[in-house]
Amino acid sequence: IITTSYNHTEEGDFNLSIEFNTTETVSNPIHLSNLVNFSFDLYAPEITLLSFNYTEGFESINATVNFTCTDFTEQITYNITFNTDSLYFDNITQGTKISNVTTYRNGNNTLTGACLDFWNTTTQTNIYTLIAKTLWLIDEKDNTGFDPTNITGARAYYDDNRTFFDFKDAGVSNASFVSSADEKLRIELTYTGGVIITRWVDIGLITGENIRVCANKEGVTHYEQLIIAATSKPAILTSVFSDCIVAADYTRFAYQDSLLLKGYTTETLYYLKTIVDGSEVILASVDGSLESYINLDQLDFLSTAFTLNILGDGLAFEASDDPHELRIYYRNVNEDNTALNLDITRLDTDTLVLSTSTFT
Repeated sequence: IITTSYNHTEEGDFNLSIEFNTTETVSNPIHLSNLVNFSFDLYAPEITLLSFNYTEGFESINATVNFTCTDFTEQITYNITFNTDSLYFDNITQGTKISNVTTYRNGNNTLTGACLDFWNTTTQTNIYTLIAKTLWLIDEKDNTGFDPTNITGARAYYDDNRTFFDFKDAGVSNASFVSSADEKLRIELTYTGGVIITRWVDIGLITGENIRVCANKEGVTHYEQLIIAATSKPAILTSVFSDCIVAADYTRFAYQDSLLLKGYTTETLYYLKTIVDGSEVILASVDGSLESYINLDQLDFLSTAFTLNILGDGLAFEASDDPHELRIYYRNVNEDNTALNLDITRLDTDTLVLSTSTFT
């Protein structure tokens, strides 16, 4: 038995030669040899490219994924997944670039690329957070997709005007858009005589992947709603019937000594909402047939619960002739509460001794 070992210190192609020399008899020598060829790979494959390319703006929600992996071993395995979808899984020549078109979603998107040889696996994961939504023009009277040929013009702009989408030129009532951050949109609906109805929409205030914006045909009367606040505050004005947006933005335009958000309504009912702790809260109903001046601060204050403060000079204690009796007097100084409940708790045992709402 012959036993030996050898450790490689570099990658490469090698051969192993084994020779056996023996003499079975003096007159009959035997010579045996065997040659073995093999490759030795010391290192894991290297991912040299894992990219996710998309275009921001009013574009389709498609992206191109690119992946390249190199290795000493000529034939390796590529495994590419995007969210829950497998984009590629097969053996391929190392160094080959694979490209695949996929559809991304609103929120987090996970791209994972892995390459495998006989001995090792290399994996890389990238997460892309995107805002991918669809903007819809909704006929406010019919609660259906709006036909842009019914008016002179219909366009949606990023608020900084770096890109726009023309609904009328495209002949559609909806448009997809994508961004890596919340955007402010401006929807301009143009009517005969150059009259423009503007809808202000801050994407960060809208939940869900579909943004429904109210639109109306020629001849529909619009009424101006001025929503003001002392500081920048979120305000959302929506049609009750069509569940579409008239305005959804912050009070942000200077107006006298306040900040303003403007919306245009028709002869129907609307909800005025704000955002509290990340959730929509209805502040009031709005009659769309009346031009209104709406103070958001006042409505917000009236809808906010607050703790009643009992003034010190309204509460008094008095001992009586009976050592077991204590008289408590309360006077409603501000005349702002309609009921009163009295609780007496023993401090050493935390026991409720008395609870009453009856006073004489």
